[in-house]
Amino acid sequence: MITVTVLTVAIQGLPALANSSSRKNEVAVARKALIVLSDFPKGWSTSPSGGNSNGSAGNAESNAGVAQAVACLGIPKSALNYNAPAADSPYFNENALGLSVSDEVDIFSTSKIAAEFFNIYGSSRSVGCFQRVFRSTAMEKFLAGGIGRGATVGATKVIRFPKPVAGNESAAMEELVPFTYKGISSTVVVVTVVIMSKSKSKGAMLTFSNPIESPFATSLAVHLETVTANRLN
Repeated sequence: MITVTVLTVAIQGLPALANSSSRKNEVAVARKALIVLSDFPKGWSTSPSGGNSNGSAGNAESNAGVAQAVACLGIPKSALNYNAPAADSPYFNENALGLSVSDEVDIFSTSKIAAEFFNIYGSSRSVGCFQRVFRSTAMEKFLAGGIGRGATVGATKVIRFPKPVAGNESAAMEELVPFTYKGISSTVVVVTVVIMSKSKSKGAMLTFSNPIESPFATSLAVHLETVTANRLN
């Protein structure tokens, strides 16, 4: 479970939009669109996200990843300075299988900001750029350190998934991160799903994480994506 959480934190640090508590009404709107524990089957629990109710700017390593991804995609550096109101969910966990899900909802003041956020994940170049970021020495060292002393992380493979929500602008990517720790080798699977509201005024990022030995149920993923789209619209 430690491995999954570390990778989720690293990937969630990659959105180009910093978060703010300055507009409390918009933060409240974002919070209402988040998934909640009652959206899950029995047996799931929650744990703190490590951020705050208005989002988190991430750590130094993740912010370095932001800059690399934005530069690779050709998105203006000014995207790093946006201060969009946002809300973060806790982690939702199925501890027996090592599954984890989290959610972030951002409020966009202009269509330009919304497009730049979406293009980090939805661009035709996103897969290649994310793979480059996660194969960097700095990111591999950061991820290995989160797993445990002596852990090593191999070359991450990033795959584009089909559009997850038909009625909304949406995109999904899968990151496969191989690692070795205490003589045991495995792979963590992280699926990042970005869904925009039909008006493009709100956007959500769902992050699904699991050990490769415990595949995430497609039916639950589809359910959470549908719930998210409905709450955004």
